[in-house]
Amino acid sequence: MRLAYIITCHKNIEQVCRLIDRLNNNDSTIVIHASKTSEPGFFEGLKQIIAGNAKYANVFFCKREDGTHNSFGIVKGVINGLTFLFKNNIQFDYVSLISGQDYPIKSNTEITEFFIKNNGKQFLDFFPLSPRLYNDYDYDNSWGLNRQHYRIDRYHFVIDGEVLSIPELLSSRLIQYPLFNTVKIFLYESKKYIKQKRFKKELGLLFWSRVLPRKRKIPTDFDVFGEKHGGQYRAR
Repeated sequence: MRLAYIITCHKNIEQVCRLIDRLNNNDSTIVIHASKTSEPGFFEGLKQIIAGNAKYANVFFCKREDGTHNSFGIVKGVINGLTFLFKNNIQFDYVSLISGQDYPIKSNTEITEFFIKNNGKQFLDFFPLSPRLYNDYDYDNSWGLNRQHYRIDRYHFVIDGEVLSIPELLSSRLIQYPLFNTVKIFLYESKKYIKQKRFKKELGLLFWSRVLPRKRKIPTDFDVFGEKHGGQYRAR
């Protein structure tokens, strides 16, 4: 049983190396997607540890993408990992998608035995974004009761390195008053924003909240699901 792992990561070199060492064996291939928005020095440091080390002969890096929260770059990074496996004719029976912050609680032998026992099955940990539609859903789940709708019913912009959810996720302070009053408040607070180095963010919030004051309309002819932790894909 040949196993492949795609690890999406952006911080904590020591933790990621520990994870790689834990999963690395003669029957595994590991492809790392290090986000372009990783913490400073992360990618360079990790690559220096991996490159040229015979111990990591089966550990590779795929093309990097923007890993900003809510951006499509994270999905593209996973696709890049899969593309790397297929383009390089790397043989595998299963590929698992995991985060650099994950860590297995089972040994490599137990993991392999699990996939042998369940060969032919795929495993995805998913949840409905509208759990009220499902009688058997755990309503105490922290991901439930529409908490994740903001991922799809709002517009997301990256301003000054930070993702803004429009309309504002936690407040309607920029759209509940007439524009003139809102601008007056903004100008009054602008010195504080400049001092706190968040002027661009607040200006972006103000502009886009007035241009897009309402949530996006979610299609109602199909159910929307999210994937919680990652998953496995069978080789075809």
